[in-house]
Amino acid sequence: MRLMMVFSVLIMLVCCFSIGYTPPPPSDDDDPQYSMTVLVNPSCDGNVVSATAKGDAYPGAHVSVKDVSTANLLATGETDANGQFVFDGCGMKVDVKVTSEDYDSETVTQELLACAQCGGTPPVCTQDSECAATGACSQGECVSVQCECGKVQNHQCVKYACCQDAQCSSTQSCVNNVCKEKSPEESDGCSSNGDCTQIQYCYKSAAAANTGTCKDVPSGDCGEISNHAFVAYGYECGTETGCPSCQDGYECTNHKCVQGDVTCPAEGVVGATQTCGATENNQPCANCDYVVTDPSGKNSTGTTDQNGSFTLPLGEPGTYKVALLKDGKIVKIIEVRSMPKAGGEDTGKPAAAGGDMMPFILGGVLVLVLVAAAIFFWRGRAAKT
Repeated sequence: MRLMMVFSVLIMLVCCFSIGYTPPPPSDDDDPQYSMTVLVNPSCDGNVVSATAKGDAYPGAHVSVKDVSTANLLATGETDANGQFVFDGCGMKVDVKVTSEDYDSETVTQELLACAQCGGTPPVCTQDSECAATGACSQGECVSVQCECGKVQNHQCVKYACCQDAQCSSTQSCVNNVCKEKSPEESDGCSSNGDCTQIQYCYKSAAAANTGTCKDVPSGDCGEISNHAFVAYGYECGTETGCPSCQDGYECTNHKCVQGDVTCPAEGVVGATQTCGATENNQPCANCDYVVTDPSGKNSTGTTDQNGSFTLPLGEPGTYKVALLKDGKIVKIIEVRSMPKAGGEDTGKPAAAGGDMMPFILGGVLVLVLVAAAIFFWRGRAAKT
């Protein structure tokens, strides 16, 4: 009877420990990682890019197609509801890059079908040197270079200084395509700007107030001459001579000052993946270029998705440098510190408090209960005897 009571107490203790112990919920890091699969099917009716994830079609992924030989962008867009994107092209090798918010970007290099195979005509040329000296390569064909006032050299039109007197100042005449000063007998004076060409004005000195001389209007690259005067374009900025410059933190794009920014978490743990973002004038900077320099000095490039986001894997400890580019120039650069995992664990996750020791604790309690039961039982028998 006493033995039965002991085992009842034992069962109750084990049940209490079992009910009281709640294993920690799995973190997001425990979820299996899936990659996006990209396939390119060349076709004369349109090359089909298919993106799938977890075995299903993946719509809304950003697709960009570049010619490998020229690095020219051929097509860009999003996958449709069937996870597909179609682009035209033949007779070349292309890089097809697919990016999304949920998965790492994937790039597939694919040789497209020959143009002759699709019933098309192979290009006659791919560069100017394959054409005659007076021609140039345009859309795969050699065409004659148009040159009304000049001569064609090395597939380009080299303009003459002039072809008629109107292209020279009022004190000059066009001789053998060169503006030369007129003799005193040939020179004409002016009484107003209307007597001069559009790019000139009538200059009158104090000594000769009634008769003036046509002079060229001083010009600059950040404007144009109109109606005998220089008119500025009113650009915010420009690389041309005389154009204003942008203040620090801004880049000149299409003659406008644009502010670019890139943000990432300041630090992370080795093995983690940081989510970063790029903006342009406080708006998401889609398809913007960035460069990442890892702690070993190796550079890797990429482009942001349609929301201006990209991922930064922290593969080794040290400082990562992330630079946002605009037209090949660095707009902003930031640093992200990658720290070693605590305790050198491979998982990078802190151990649950007492989680790994719980089986040992339960086992120890069970042994103590059994020992106490045995002592109690044997003492009872000794008392009877």
